[in-house]
Amino acid sequence: MNKETKRTVLIISLTAVALLIAIMPFLSFGDHIIDCLRTINFFHWTWFVVFCLAGYALKEVWAWKIASGRLYPKVIAIFFLLMALLLAALWFCIMFVFEWPT
Repeated sequence: MNKETKRTVLIISLTAVALLIAIMPFLSFGDHIIDCLRTINFFHWTWFVVFCLAGYALKEVWAWKIASGRLYPKVIAIFFLLMALLLAALWFCIMFVFEWPT
């Protein structure tokens, strides 16, 4: 694979993982899954992981040269990354400002 194909795969993977992790605390799971997530302190520290993943992916998007020359893949990636960052910021605010029960 060439360099830009690897970058494309990296950006798509980081975007998907960041968005999935950012959405998880807002989904309604069963009690058993919630207890498992609380055991590993998922709700307390994972918002930082989302910030790191999405931030690195945004850095890679700015240097991304798409072979087709179209702009919409960059716009879509930036939209989903910003959505992940907003969810992580909301998660941070609920966790520390409003004291979400862990």
